[in-house]
Amino acid sequence: MLAAYPLLRTRSIDEVVTLIENVAGLSLRKIGRDAPAETVINGLWLRRISFSSFRYGFEASIAPANDLATYILSLPVQGALRVADGDRRSIIGPGMGVILSPGEPLAFDYPQHLHRVIVRISVDALTRQFALLTGGAPASPLRFNHVLGCGHTPFVALKRHLMVTLSRIDSADLGPAPNRASEEAESSILSAVILSLPHDKWDELTAPSRAPSPRSVRRVVDYIHANAQQPVTLGELVAISGVAGRTLFKHFRAFKGMGPMTYLRRIRMDCAREALAAADPGDTVTAIALRWNFHELGRFAGAYRRIYGETPSATLRRRLRDH
Repeated sequence: MLAAYPLLRTRSIDEVVTLIENVAGLSLRKIGRDAPAETVINGLWLRRISFSSFRYGFEASIAPANDLATYILSLPVQGALRVADGDRRSIIGPGMGVILSPGEPLAFDYPQHLHRVIVRISVDALTRQFALLTGGAPASPLRFNHVLGCGHTPFVALKRHLMVTLSRIDSADLGPAPNRASEEAESSILSAVILSLPHDKWDELTAPSRAPSPRSVRRVVDYIHANAQQPVTLGELVAISGVAGRTLFKHFRAFKGMGPMTYLRRIRMDCAREALAAADPGDTVTAIALRWNFHELGRFAGAYRRIYGETPSATLRRRLRDH
């Protein structure tokens, strides 16, 4: 995972401690008596979010940090980490997650051979995205409920979203150079984190907004139809609409029955169907799906079948048979 972006491969505890302190601003120390195995750390920074893959070669403890400039979301892939919040203890294993917010006095213990994915999000970026959604910046950084359970459906969807993004990085579809594709991916993740995970500013997201206006919807609809094949961010749509993100969501649900990003995906789905129905020999479902920004092919096929009553491959086969 993230093998194209190696940061550290070592048996030296000092090298690992130095990297964690310099990059993450966290204080790490070895615990336990086992001899260290190899620690492997890979990672990539986009503009506002970073992804890292950690395989620990020794049992370690990280002390609480009060001056973080990032949120740190940990997703165990193999093994389980222990989280201490005062007198409360939690075990976070695969399928679960834990998010560290700035100012939270959490401590972590990591067993040897733990493999986890870490997503670090700039506090400033998340605050700006929250303002985009609500029309106003929060009085203080969001504080999330730190333990994320596998039974929480929005978290499961967010985790799947993050893993698809990691797959896109591993396939070189996304890289460190900023572009419109990475902007859309980051914007989508930021919104998903704010809208999926419980936090202390939830009431501000659900506060009443102004009455629906078809003009704001029409502007965004026109933009979506003109740019559906290009990466599109929520920030672009909010700017075009002339209203706050929360208000835009309300307007879209009132006039289209869905949010603006869902509407964008539906238009892309319609365009992909048209492309499959007009495909040339040599065209594939995968190529057409990627052309229309569907990077999770299983979900694309499932959604396609629910909407049109047949699989994408059935549409393509009919076209090639009649060609």
